[in-house]
Amino acid sequence: MEITIRTMEKKDVEAVRQLIPAVFAHLFAQETGRPQHLPLRLEKEILFYLGNNPEGCFLAATAKGKVMGCCFGHIWGETGWLGPMVVAPSYQGRGIGSRLLERGTYYLENSGCKVIGLETMPQTTANVGLYLRNNYYPKNLRIRFYKNMDSHQIKTDGRFMLPSTWSQASAFLEDVKRISREVDPFIDYQKEFAGVYQHDLGKAIFMKEGHTVRGFAIYHEIPATGRIMIKALAAAPKEIEEEEFFLGMMAGMESMLSSKSFRQIVAPVYGEHELVCKVLLENGYQVQHAGVRMFYKKGKNKKDLSRVIHLAQWSG
Repeated sequence: MEITIRTMEKKDVEAVRQLIPAVFAHLFAQETGRPQHLPLRLEKEILFYLGNNPEGCFLAATAKGKVMGCCFGHIWGETGWLGPMVVAPSYQGRGIGSRLLERGTYYLENSGCKVIGLETMPQTTANVGLYLRNNYYPKNLRIRFYKNMDSHQIKTDGRFMLPSTWSQASAFLEDVKRISREVDPFIDYQKEFAGVYQHDLGKAIFMKEGHTVRGFAIYHEIPATGRIMIKALAAAPKEIEEEEFFLGMMAGMESMLSSKSFRQIVAPVYGEHELVCKVLLENGYQVQHAGVRMFYKKGKNKKDLSRVIHLAQWSG
């Protein structure tokens, strides 16, 4: 059966919402030997991806229009990443994944991205092999840490701000750009920051000292579970105070989020960011999941993590 790769449209959102969890449920069932059920993806999440990069969201469809695969491209400054990328189980092994990957990579290359990558689960050998064959190479271990928060331990901290609306949050756009560039010259989180507010996916927390914003965290909310997932966190403290600064930043965020009735926080961390791993493990965080970050043609992301605090998740 002929499969066409085309850009995604709003009419495809419902099919994509159903396809992504179905593919991952099949994968997890194979790994565990037990049936798996995953909830549908949120409609507003897919619309967020589509709205941010309408020319970078692709589908694999049959001649009759049935959706059999998808791939989303995301651009943060001069950094681009792909995900989620899935192919229906009955259509795997036919080269559809390679075609989607090639289309997504081409889009990011021609959009001016100097760093291109993705994240996958290292135990999924078929996926890792697919990416290696298409010039994506493993570079970083990405660890997800989580912590269950206790609302009875809330402590107020005047250094932290959580804008509740986009009209309030937009005042921080230049701060987001400035700090993004401080932690990585190829990163700009302004689009992600604006999108979480405009699509009601989450919010951002800012840490201010004196008159200067020194760090921020952009997070997605999962209301059904009381969980928030940090999508990006960036700060560039003075080296001498790095551990104290990060500890204070996480404690302030936990207090503010637990006061809003969130019960769990999830943070993605580079494995080689030893200080961040150390601080989280010493303060009640546990390892939830591990992934591998892969770069197209080895990429250019060689930022020295010893002088910045930078957490980010390249998976949709």
